[in-house]
Amino acid sequence: MRVLHSYEREEWFERTIGLLVDAYAAAGDAGDINVVTWLGYGTGSSRDEKAPRVWLAIIERVFALGGLAARRGAWKAVRVLTTQLPAPLAELGFDTNWLRHGLTMASRAQHFAPTTPGAPEIGLIDLARDDGARLEGLRTDRRRSSHEHCPVRCACQPGGDR
Repeated sequence: MRVLHSYEREEWFERTIGLLVDAYAAAGDAGDINVVTWLGYGTGSSRDEKAPRVWLAIIERVFALGGLAARRGAWKAVRVLTTQLPAPLAELGFDTNWLRHGLTMASRAQHFAPTTPGAPEIGLIDLARDDGARLEGLRTDRRRSSHEHCPVRCACQPGGDR
């Protein structure tokens, strides 16, 4: 990413992505059970299943990091972020990258479905946007709002409810 590239730390970026790939792969290893295969052949899973939650948490941050990279025009970093395919996924042969896999598994586990009646569905972009707003390192290209410290939106912010 250009932030790291600008400080001649491209190897940090690549090492960080490598660690995310390793963590993503490890979430599918439950000892004797190959969770990637078990969930890959299924059509749904429990919201309580650990692997889809971990995969979603990782790809949320990858999408948020990709958003920063795209805003900065760091297209090589965007390509690196989107083309990862951890070994357990490659072995199964269904998925072409971890983003597609994570999105599919999170959807099958109903992580985008409303948790309360009448609540709207959420999407991966919504979750990534929230991560980008919450994590200061993912918004280095934007000025801080004077109301970012507020835990809820106040009336002077767009969409504020107070």
